[in-house]
Amino acid sequence: MSEASDRLARSLRSAALRPLYEAWAARRRQGDLPSPSELDHVAGSEALADNLALAEVEPGSVPPSFRLVRVGGDMERRAGRPLVGERIGADMPETPLDPLGGAAWAYRRVLASGTPSYEFAYFSLDGTAPMLFERLLLPVGRGGRATHLLVASLFSDTTPEPA
Repeated sequence: MSEASDRLARSLRSAALRPLYEAWAARRRQGDLPSPSELDHVAGSEALADNLALAEVEPGSVPPSFRLVRVGGDMERRAGRPLVGERIGADMPETPLDPLGGAAWAYRRVLASGTPSYEFAYFSLDGTAPMLFERLLLPVGRGGRATHLLVASLFSDTTPEPA
C-alpha cells in the first residue's frame, strides 16, 4: 500500500470498513479502479450490506451530480424513506441542513481526485451519549474512469476502539 492508503487504512474507526477498503486498494494497486461488481463479495458481507449505497455519476451533469441506484436497508430506515433514485448535487445550492458539509461536495471531491475519502464525526442528539458517524467513499468504474461511488455510512452508539 502507498503511504496515503496506509494512512487511510489506519484512520478507519470501525473494523467493518477495513475489508471493503482493502479490497478496493488491492484492485487499485493493479492499476485500475475496481468495477462496482468486483467489490460485491465484500460489500455483501453482513457487517456492511445494509449500510452501503451505490451512487451513479449522472452523465453530462455540470457540476457532477449523482443518482443513488442501490441503497442498504439501514440507510433507508435512518432516512425514513426510500432513497433509490434520489439525486445528490443536482439542485444547487446544497442544503444548509447537512451537518457534514455537503454530500455532493464530498462526492465531487472523490470523483475529481479518483481517490477514496473517509470522514467521521461524533454527534450528541438531544443530550444523549455521542454517536459516531463514519463515511467511506470509494470511486469505482470501468476503463480507469469513475462511473460510480460506493458509499459506506456507519453509525454506532458507542465509541469503538480503532480497528
